Amino acid sequence: MVILLFLLGCGKQVEKPSAVESPESSIVVAETIVTEFPPIDLQCTEDSDCGTFFSYLTDDGRCCGGCTPQVASQSWIAEANMICSSKDKEGCPMKKCLAPPPVQCVEGSCQAVQDPADEKGK
Repeated sequence: MVILLFLLGCGKQVEKPSAVESPESSIVVAETIVTEFPPIDLQCTEDSDCGTFFSYLTDDGRCCGGCTPQVASQSWIAEANMICSSKDKEGCPMKKCLAPPPVQCVEGSCQAVQDPADEKGK
């Protein structure tokens, strides 16, 4: 009786999955490791489009906070934050950093600007 069920089950045709749906394709995608951030995007139309980012990626795959600000567009910062959210932060050094510089959109490009309060102290 077991043989009969086996023979009946073998008569069915199974469609071969396409290359996009194959398990091998999903494994390759899952093994892709982001080891660097995308190229910096500085494009802006107004000051609120700009910000600063302080994290960096280590050679061993962690995302650690640093003290060197990277001026960039908010969309680039959001993408970099998504990359960091999937990374381990264990073992990153703790740092005390100065406040980030003010940023503005100057002629369509995000830039750090001199804080007028700093000029008064000189």
